[in-house]
Amino acid sequence: MDWAISEVLSKASSSARETLGIHDDLEKLRLTLPKVNALMDQAEWWRFVNADVATLFTELKDAKYDAEDLLDEFHYQELQKKIKGSEGSSQVGQVINWASSFVREAAFNFIKGVISGKSNVVQDIQEKLELVAGNLRQTIELLDPKRPEIIKRMSARRKTSSIVIESEVFGRDKEKEIVINILLQLENGVSRSDDHGYGCSSLPNKRRKKENVSVLPIVGIGGLGKTTLAQLVYNDPRVKGYFQLKLWVCVRDQFDVNKILKMIVKPFTKAKGELLHMVLKKKVLTKKFLLVLDDVWCEDRQDWQKLYSHMSRGVKGSMILVTTRSPVFARITGSENPILLKGLPEEPFWNFFKRCAFGSEEPEEYPYLINVAKKNVTKLQGSPLAAKSLGALLSTELDSEHWTNIMNSEMWQFDQGDNGIIPALLLSYQYLSVELRRCFSFCCMFPKDYGFDKNRMVAKWVAHGYISPQGDEMLEERGAKCFDELVSRSFFQLGPSNDGMYLIHDLMYDLVKFVSSDECFYIQASESQQKVPGSIRHLSIERNLIEVIKSGKYSKLWSLQFPSPANHHSGELKSYSNFLFSQLTHLRMLDLCNCGINELSDSLGNMKHLRYLDLSHNKIEVLPESIEQLLNLQYLDISANKLKSLPKGFTKLISLRKLYWDRYDIPVISGIGKLISLQNLLLYQTRRTEGQTIGELKYMTQLYGKLLLYHLDEVEGKEEACQAMLINKRYLCELELKWSSDRNIDQCADAKVLEGLQPHPNLKLLDINNYGGSVNPSWLQAQFLPYLSKLYIKDCANLNTITDLPPSLSNLHIENCPCITSLAGKAFYHLTRLEELYIKQCERLKIVGKLHNPLSLKNLSIISCSSLIKLEIFIPDIEGSGSGSSKLEVLAVSDTSLLKLSSLSDALASLIKLEIVWSLETWIFDGDDQELLQNLKSLTQLVFRNCFRLQSLPPSLRSIASLQKIEIFDCRGIKSLPVNGFPTSLTSYSISGCDPTFEELFKMHFNAGACSK
Repeated sequence: MDWAISEVLSKASSSARETLGIHDDLEKLRLTLPKVNALMDQAEWWRFVNADVATLFTELKDAKYDAEDLLDEFHYQELQKKIKGSEGSSQVGQVINWASSFVREAAFNFIKGVISGKSNVVQDIQEKLELVAGNLRQTIELLDPKRPEIIKRMSARRKTSSIVIESEVFGRDKEKEIVINILLQLENGVSRSDDHGYGCSSLPNKRRKKENVSVLPIVGIGGLGKTTLAQLVYNDPRVKGYFQLKLWVCVRDQFDVNKILKMIVKPFTKAKGELLHMVLKKKVLTKKFLLVLDDVWCEDRQDWQKLYSHMSRGVKGSMILVTTRSPVFARITGSENPILLKGLPEEPFWNFFKRCAFGSEEPEEYPYLINVAKKNVTKLQGSPLAAKSLGALLSTELDSEHWTNIMNSEMWQFDQGDNGIIPALLLSYQYLSVELRRCFSFCCMFPKDYGFDKNRMVAKWVAHGYISPQGDEMLEERGAKCFDELVSRSFFQLGPSNDGMYLIHDLMYDLVKFVSSDECFYIQASESQQKVPGSIRHLSIERNLIEVIKSGKYSKLWSLQFPSPANHHSGELKSYSNFLFSQLTHLRMLDLCNCGINELSDSLGNMKHLRYLDLSHNKIEVLPESIEQLLNLQYLDISANKLKSLPKGFTKLISLRKLYWDRYDIPVISGIGKLISLQNLLLYQTRRTEGQTIGELKYMTQLYGKLLLYHLDEVEGKEEACQAMLINKRYLCELELKWSSDRNIDQCADAKVLEGLQPHPNLKLLDINNYGGSVNPSWLQAQFLPYLSKLYIKDCANLNTITDLPPSLSNLHIENCPCITSLAGKAFYHLTRLEELYIKQCERLKIVGKLHNPLSLKNLSIISCSSLIKLEIFIPDIEGSGSGSSKLEVLAVSDTSLLKLSSLSDALASLIKLEIVWSLETWIFDGDDQELLQNLKSLTQLVFRNCFRLQSLPPSLRSIASLQKIEIFDCRGIKSLPVNGFPTSLTSYSISGCDPTFEELFKMHFNAGACSK
């Protein structure tokens, strides 16, 4: 936050600040914050081993929050003046005259009140900061003064590229086989005796039950890989073939039987409680199922019996596989032989640790480091998580000093508790940069096993000021790198459901609670509210505990979220929104996703500090007009509501970076150009109406990613087009320019407009649609677009020449451009990186010329180009360039006679996939084409699509000896199978949209031969 405040204050003239008496006090406070941050960074190491440091650290952090709140009040006033100063102008982005009397008077109105009317709050906070910081500094100086410097030096020199560990699982093959054999109820193979041997054993249990549904617990301390082992078993093909149904449920801390049952039936229905048991009976218990209950914490026999009584009625041979840290739970299940997972055996663990610590380097080249590691690796007790975390830390610097400092750290003397590996994880945390520590610590406010999206998490970090700017790099880009770094160091991991969501490993969750539970907290129903520290600033709370917020204890919160369990839709927050907006005015982040809200109080405007507001998945029809007062708001999610428009004053949100809306485009916002911080304006439809012209884009320099500009025929000439200033949009990667299709084309006007829409050199993809000009713009060449890799030109009725193409192109698509007669010459020849060429419906195209490097081309499509007579792509030059074996893998044609061109014959040998699309031919590959088919030596996939006149599949299809898959779509004329049958190599097929009788005949033929669909 301090870097942002610094920027704001620096804009005010010194005379103005002197006039208001804030030059000393406010400036001093601003300059103090970076020093406080540096001191807290030093204290981070000691607060876990010294009680005095821990107490002072919390006090200083609390005072720092108060200081940032105060400075943010000033920042808000600056934004207000910026809005007022631009009301007479169409653009907020213009420079404000700080010397004007109006600005001077409005500029520090608020600060005057603070200093003179509130007992000099600035000085009070300054004195508290100095007092606590002084005491903390003295305490640290009595400890080892070198330690913080070592940490600072080590964390500062971490590598920018993350270590990538191969997705191998070391030393668990035998455990995997043991579990699978038990699941499949095999009596041979690996023994099921009490001593499972390698890496696992069983708990003593005399109970022997013969039930339809068996239970197998995998028991072990955190970080040993219980979940990983369960995933290996769950995804094994043998298990998939044995069980008719597989289900995975992450149980979390609280063993709530009803919630677990809801998660079990969730894939089948959204039924309420009264239908739950019916769905369970019909969809689950009628099949032989495998149910994995991951991360179970339950030692209450009655709770377990209640759940098991529901599941025990399943088909004989069904199995419940449980992962748990609790041996007590393993016993109460009545399982015969629970799997007691131990640490990895010495040799595979050592190999895994070396992989984590040395990455792609050869360990033998670092004998001293090997010696240091061997002496200390036993401290990790065979834990894969500890190995990954500590290994990633060591790998940042293959240096003896770095490794020795870590291995000899005082943290190894820390009380390890029951899990035995906290010191290794705590060390990894300590050696993170300040930026990464802040980002990770923030996650303590989320529930255990909470799935989070990468982009949303980064947005929350940015909103809180945790991400520091680095040159011209977007804060979100910088935040994404921080996120990836935490993933590479095992602080985050991908969830098991393959939906792109991330989780925190349960042991890492214990760590984050340990390091930041005084600042971030999650209150659940079973949590004693007395345990919640008063210093909390970031809070997640279950909705039925909303009354806790009204106690007044949390009035200084910065973050508030109401995480929702599966299938939980609550309207309990409706009546509390006014309280939230009126009393919790310090909030930077408020997440009200899926809270059953249909109306928002106008007091929303009180939340002047708010940066992140999630209102998604509610029933809101209208946003209050007061939303225009949220001048600090950076992220707003209003998707999945009933909104049809936005308030008139919406364009005052000049800090807004991301607006999430469930429609394809943001609704029409007159004067959208005032949203100068907006990044995700996906679609802008130009109009001649004031506030909706293309000139609105002028100051929107932060636009990021993709931009679609539609109705460009509404733009009058090059001069107006230039007002969009696309050349200044450095963060745009993709640009689509589209004119209306239903209009009277003015070739000259279109050409001038396109000329004025020159994009920034960083552009990577350009799409031009319905352009009426005859030539491409002068800026479509290497010197102006050096990084352009994809070019799409579609429905350009008059375009007859394509010149000066950037050689950086890897994809060139040209569709429905009837006036193009040739694609040849220098511009085409020098496309040395071209991998994909797609040409469709270019009726006058006669020649496709040579490429300097035809070996780069992997995908070629030539469809409905009836005049084409020359295809010279694969003809070598006289100089010999382009010679060698073709690399063409995919070919799509509508006219199969092209396949007979001598220039293409050599390319056919490398084809993997051949598509016949939109063909007007009645017969394909007749008896004279035997040699051609035999030349398709590598072809594995053959596709027929939209071949309406085709009456039969080729009789010589059997000649393609390598063919594995055939696909037929929308070919209604085909009535019969090939006379000579199919190749024996064929293993799979897809067919749809064909004659029903033929489809049935086709499927019967393949099913008889056990060919997969």
